[in-house]
Amino acid sequence: PISIYSNPLLSLRTEWNSKQTPYRCFHAQRSALEGIERQRENMSEDSVSRSTFVTVIAWLSIVGSGFMCLVGSLQNVMIHTLMTDMPSPPHELEEQSSMAHFFMNNMEVFFALILIYSIMLLISSVGLLRRKEWARITFVALLLLSLLWIVGSFVALVASHDSFLGPDVPGDEEFTQIINLIMYLNIGLSLVIAGLTGWIILKLCREPIRQEFS
Repeated sequence: PISIYSNPLLSLRTEWNSKQTPYRCFHAQRSALEGIERQRENMSEDSVSRSTFVTVIAWLSIVGSGFMCLVGSLQNVMIHTLMTDMPSPPHELEEQSSMAHFFMNNMEVFFALILIYSIMLLISSVGLLRRKEWARITFVALLLLSLLWIVGSFVALVASHDSFLGPDVPGDEEFTQIINLIMYLNIGLSLVIAGLTGWIILKLCREPIRQEFS
């Protein structure tokens, strides 16, 4: 058999490999340590940045806005197909409630805006779940619109309270109590929803939450 010591080329190759082996081991260990460090950093960033609050709000909004899109689509189809020959409101209703008259005359626009709002809320909710900055800004803007709508509905409800108890309405005490109870329940519900909406807006605008979004 041929010995490596009797062949100069084999001897040089063996010597070169023996010199290169420590360097290769060092680089392999360094690459493995860097990979482990990057994995630890990614795990720590995910555990710190992806808060449960944003995830829960995003999923709740996805479910709610998805349902709103479905209902809004059906409402718009019904308005443009089944309710094209809808009669105008009675003259007594026009005198008692101008808001009801305005709603009846602009029903198509009203439900179309609700559908557009639902679609925008669904898109921004998906982006919020993926921690996109544009989605956070859009989501907060849509919540501000909802808050303004709640406040406007609250003012309109209080202002139209007397129209339900006008001179043409029978002066039944039980009927008056029912109307007052409905108004108080709506006011309480509006205040709760407005407070919850404002709290979500404040949470999404705080610095620890904003750091999650790219």
